[in-house]
Amino acid sequence: MRHTSNEMATGQGSVGTVSDSFLHDPLRWIPDVLLDVPMSKSRLLDLLSVRVEVEMAAVELAATRASDSQLADLQRLHAAARAHHGDDFRLGPANRQFHLELVRSADNDLLYMLMEKMVSAIEDAEQRAFSDLSMHANDHDDHGQILQALLLRDASAVRDLMRSHLERVHTLALEW
Repeated sequence: MRHTSNEMATGQGSVGTVSDSFLHDPLRWIPDVLLDVPMSKSRLLDLLSVRVEVEMAAVELAATRASDSQLADLQRLHAAARAHHGDDFRLGPANRQFHLELVRSADNDLLYMLMEKMVSAIEDAEQRAFSDLSMHANDHDDHGQILQALLLRDASAVRDLMRSHLERVHTLALEW
């Protein structure tokens, strides 16, 4: 049996117009499997793999869609993160914010909402998994290179730099 988007959004079997709640949160109908299952190493690796693909799409879009204001915001976030170097308690959230704002600058609400759900789901596990591995040691440099490629509007370079950055995170997760 096929369900319409209205049925998925409202949980009802009748056909009608798409509810306002679905329009404001189109990912609402996706079960919160990202949040409802205890985090394991395998689950973290799966989420990180999906995150790579979401961020690859986002940075490529951001290279052409990000406004000058959004790029300036990313520069401010990057500069602010430098003040937290060596303080993983503060640097981790600053880095997550950089990634979220980077995805937001792609001007694609669905990618942003998906990223937000994934970041929320992996945040605690990421802090536990990487607390002893100095995960953030290279993040600032990586983010600086990614930002420079964005400022040059070089979609290919920003995609390659982000992939390299996230593959390093994935490699660290394998050590968890």
